Amino acid sequence: MDNSAKIKELEEKIKALKEEDYKAREEARKAFRKEWRFDLIPTDKKEDHWLRIHDPEVVAYKLRGVILNSEEMKKAGFSDDDCRGGSMTYLFNRATNRIIKADGGGSLFVKGDSSFDKPEEKETGKLTFKLLSEFLEHLPQGGDVTGIIVNQKGFKW
Repeated sequence: MDNSAKIKELEEKIKALKEEDYKAREEARKAFRKEWRFDLIPTDKKEDHWLRIHDPEVVAYKLRGVILNSEEMKKAGFSDDDCRGGSMTYLFNRATNRIIKADGGGSLFVKGDSSFDKPEEKETGKLTFKLLSEFLEHLPQGGDVTGIIVNQKGFKW
């Protein structure tokens, strides 16, 4: 057997091993469950141009999602982007005790808040916003809303 035939045989073995490794990593990723914590907290970033609030009854809150097991995810082959949480700012009207809109850019953790969402996701979003609004009505200082976010129908983050 000449060297080129040996090289080709080794390259095929390497390719097969890489495919096997890729499949194993994909299976591990599919089996992995992210552990999230979500907090909804007041934000005072009124200097941002999109947060100019002229009504004292409207308060900006940041919904912040943190992945608690990001180090384990990285070891399981997830990318840095996969292991990063995110946040979104929402405006809450204290006069009506309702979240009135998302503001600015960010990570939309609430289903039904995007124009791309399906009708059933929009219904889920209505319920989630109702629960978040009730939470803020009783706890205006904000806090842990993990249960509300991860229990919404279709949560896939």
